[in-house]
Amino acid sequence: MFTALKVELKKYKGFEFFFIILAMFSSFLITAEASITKPVAHSLFMEAFGVAFFPYVWIAVIPASFLVVTIYNMLVVKIGCFRMLFFTVLAGAIVNVSTASYVHNFQTWPFFFYIWKDIYIMLMFQQLWSVINSTVHLAKARYLYGLFFGFGGLGSMLASMIPGFLAMRVGTEKLLYFSLPFFLFLLLAYYFLMRARQRIDQVETIAFSQNRVSDFFEGISLIKNSSLLRFILLVVVAMQAASTLLDYQFNIFVSNFLTTTNERTAYFGWFFGLVNIMNVLLQLFGSFFLIELIGLKKCHMSIPVFLASSLLSFLFFPSFGLIAFTYGSIKALDYSIFGVVKEMLYIPLSIDQKFKAKAVIDVFLYRSAKAIASLAILVLPIFWIDYVTMAIFTIWITAVVTRFRHVPEYEPKSSTP
Repeated sequence: MFTALKVELKKYKGFEFFFIILAMFSSFLITAEASITKPVAHSLFMEAFGVAFFPYVWIAVIPASFLVVTIYNMLVVKIGCFRMLFFTVLAGAIVNVSTASYVHNFQTWPFFFYIWKDIYIMLMFQQLWSVINSTVHLAKARYLYGLFFGFGGLGSMLASMIPGFLAMRVGTEKLLYFSLPFFLFLLLAYYFLMRARQRIDQVETIAFSQNRVSDFFEGISLIKNSSLLRFILLVVVAMQAASTLLDYQFNIFVSNFLTTTNERTAYFGWFFGLVNIMNVLLQLFGSFFLIELIGLKKCHMSIPVFLASSLLSFLFFPSFGLIAFTYGSIKALDYSIFGVVKEMLYIPLSIDQKFKAKAVIDVFLYRSAKAIASLAILVLPIFWIDYVTMAIFTIWITAVVTRFRHVPEYEPKSSTP
């Protein structure tokens, strides 16, 4: 299989090769910046509000992500891909610098910063992957998508050392200054990526069906009319809802064992660093080998089955180590094998579906799933949370069986006529 991958990569020449390299580099930069911002936002929020307040901030993400996706769908049609990313990166840089300088001057700032962190990271991924899915052919995705995610994993793994090493020395909020070079290089990489894409022969044109201002509800309409998009929606919501429930359980253990902000920041840095190592291994090797060995359907099936088995172990033997393993596993799979096989499903869809509907699913609903899970956290006793999570995995497995019953491998069937 290594030989097949090597032979495949040698086929890419000229601007197509540059596009692939720049896409890998862009993925590296987005995840590297996120690996600095995420533990900072996490720790600042826990310091200001505590673990018990997480469900409320996850619920607050719903209106915020609705607003951001609405603005995105309105602007991307008019100003194009690069300018849209430019404004996203500019906003991210301004917020990070403001947080590093003034977070302790305003009591509610960590709350709003946590919401922003949750949304804008996914928005940057959305913009990169919409372009990738509009450029790479389905037959090539099984080779390349693992590499795109793999370089993203390398960015996460390397950048997570910054909070891991420096949180205790420079302070949590000052770490955000280290994100600025990643923003700058991302703009440069994305600019040349779009230039290279324009020169690739027989590439799909990024042209929307309606030359007018779009909105959030047009994305909803596209999802409603496609069974494939509805399936993607279901598995994305299932993954994020389960991840949120496990996240809450994990944070309870962290808050009990680690009592200071800098200790938690350092621990989160090292923990997510280990998760990112798992990501890289799964992204660079696991996704390609699994798709080749067992096929797309069984890859989709193996994810909820493995996670359900891990959660079952925690139910029988509850401990910090097992909840850390279970939560780390779902985070590792989310950004590796799940990400690869999920993105492959978008390839046969139209440009409108890849940009507008994808923004609704991968930004709004991706984050809104946290709010759905938060309602369970607020309403149900703590010991019921794991059983709700197990029910989510059961629904997920059923959806995969139903969707792929008559669909050939590598050819996810769109319901769009």
